[in-house]
Amino acid sequence: MTIHQIPQRPRLGVRILMIELRRSNIVWIVLGLTAIGTVLLVAKHPPFQRYSGWTSTWADGAGWLNAASLVLGPLTGATAAWIAGRETRGNLQELLESTSRPTAQRVLANWVSVLIGVTGGYLAYALVVATAIIPGVSNAGSNRWLGDWLLIGLGWVVCAGLGYAAGRLVAGRLVAPMVGLGLYGASAAPAYFNAQWVQLAPVAHLPSAGGRRLIEWVVPVASLWLLALVGVTLLLSIPGKRRWSILPAIAAIVLAVPLVNMDTSPNDYLGASWSEIDPSASRLVCTTDQGVTVCVYANHSELLPDVAAVAKEMLTGPLGRSHFDSAVESRYGIPVPVNAVALPDLAGHFRTFRSGLADPALIREITAANLSLPRCADETSINAFYSNNAALLSYAVAAALIGGSSLPPSPDPSSAGALLDRLRSAPSASQNWVADYLDASNQCDVPALARIGQRP
Repeated sequence: MTIHQIPQRPRLGVRILMIELRRSNIVWIVLGLTAIGTVLLVAKHPPFQRYSGWTSTWADGAGWLNAASLVLGPLTGATAAWIAGRETRGNLQELLESTSRPTAQRVLANWVSVLIGVTGGYLAYALVVATAIIPGVSNAGSNRWLGDWLLIGLGWVVCAGLGYAAGRLVAGRLVAPMVGLGLYGASAAPAYFNAQWVQLAPVAHLPSAGGRRLIEWVVPVASLWLLALVGVTLLLSIPGKRRWSILPAIAAIVLAVPLVNMDTSPNDYLGASWSEIDPSASRLVCTTDQGVTVCVYANHSELLPDVAAVAKEMLTGPLGRSHFDSAVESRYGIPVPVNAVALPDLAGHFRTFRSGLADPALIREITAANLSLPRCADETSINAFYSNNAALLSYAVAAALIGGSSLPPSPDPSSAGALLDRLRSAPSASQNWVADYLDASNQCDVPALARIGQRP
């Protein structure tokens, strides 16, 4: 080799990689993953769904990427298996082994092209999700959400690695679809278990949601766990190097031990033991307007102006004489003050690619329905309420009056409709009626609720 030939080797490696990229149709892989992911995102919202289900926080964005990975992860595995099986499908093994180019070099170049395609597809789709979040994001919370997004991307790479190894080890045109189906089944099955080990699944089981964050040491340890799995799959793909796959396999086992032996309260869902409450996202943010205080959690503060308008309309309307002076967003396991109207959890009520509340009327309807439902402490009282048509009529009228909505179908729509019309035409009387109804509802006084529903 002459001095003039030395600089040519890096260029040769680049040329080989470019050839692999063209042969593997990487551009189409990136576009395909992005397009399918975008379809899944759009299908999450009206008109394809009755209600919106989007939340514009970075942690919830990671939660969506995690959920979408149940489909996209197996697709990356199937794609990688198809690319890896190119030599066996064409019966080119003996021909290629007779060339001077080392097998490991050929496999690595092919794997790098797959890696670039999968990484590009993930980054492109992550950009779509980020674009849907940015207009409505109001609180970044802990920056650990970056770790969530990283781990989900590594999960895609692991799926690609598993598919690539299968494509190299097993010949046949059915390998790729079988890999996709196998990964889908293996990714979906852990959902049926309440165990810490489910979080070790490469995709679809990372505990990421608004108001929570990954425990600090989980991100680096879980990253190494996933990288160790990639190492196993890559070494299994290279003839003559497969025996070395035992080393990253041992590393993966060692890393898995602390991840499945974390201290967790027995009352918690074990499949979310990697996460904890995010204090910066879980504090209340409030606004006070004309004596009406409205509070939401910090990670939903973008919706505060819209929610405050809804709450003010309720508190100065039918609830005006019901002794409520505030409205507070509720969250499971966290009680609201006694004198506050419990607003529903605002997760899932954002608009995608835009700011603001998806459906203010829906927030009012949910709040009214929850507020009007009698607080019965025992099953006997609950059964008594649901078996009393007059009490049910009172509930329907109260929910419609407070929520500003129409009446649901009922056995006696004319009677309920007439009562609702009378109350709406007399604001002062409606406030007195609602106050009496809520007093009886809070005590689960079914006879009183029945009398209120028959009040002329």
